[in-house]
Amino acid sequence: SAQKINDLISALQNAVTGALVFKGGYDAATNTPNLDSSPPAGTVLQGYTYVVTVAGNFYTEAVQVGDMVIAKQDNPSALGHWTLVNKNIPDILDASETQKGIVELATGAESLTGTDNTRAVHPAGLKYTLDNRPATETVRGLIELATQAEANTGTDAERAITPATLKGVLATTGTLTLARKYTQLLTTSASSYTITHGLATQNVSVSVRDTATPFAEVEVDVTIPNATTVVIAFNTAPVANKYQVAIIG
Repeated sequence: SAQKINDLISALQNAVTGALVFKGGYDAATNTPNLDSSPPAGTVLQGYTYVVTVAGNFYTEAVQVGDMVIAKQDNPSALGHWTLVNKNIPDILDASETQKGIVELATGAESLTGTDNTRAVHPAGLKYTLDNRPATETVRGLIELATQAEANTGTDAERAITPATLKGVLATTGTLTLARKYTQLLTTSASSYTITHGLATQNVSVSVRDTATPFAEVEVDVTIPNATTVVIAFNTAPVANKYQVAIIG
């Protein structure tokens, strides 16, 4: 009947009234479109819904990207005329040393360079770094040991010498030890000098040379009474400061 048709139309009108109508994004930083400064009459109606695209303040309420603002009446002019729906999802932030977040993985080359502090190193990148970081004169890293042939050639600047290959290069069958040296200027004139060297060994080599060009070596009598001193004797006492004694042991 006509009455039933009118009742149906009325019900449909009531259902549509107040329904949500998506109107697009809202920039809360610049109030675009104009929603919280008395928008012109007829531009905002009940049910109009906006999604925040730029964070800011909506009237006095802080809103974040993803929040929704819904008009509760036509021509709203106060915060109470709106419904604010928080997205309830934490903002996705970049990870840092103090904050959880998203992070990009470093390439092997970036891991090897070691200067990027915004990307994360993964196990494969760590292995690449360990496998491809050669040692240099200024950088610690991996190094290959030289063979005896490479050590003997003496031209390879990328491999390391071991004690065994060094001994082979020096062609010695004895024991390599660190030689120490003691020198003393004979500042007085005497026919005999007792030199205290403190090298703690009697297995020493003693030489006496002129202090002036051509620094000629002179023959002297040498005795080694103990591990800390040697005695040198001249047939004729030299003048002061003419000779220097070198003791190696």
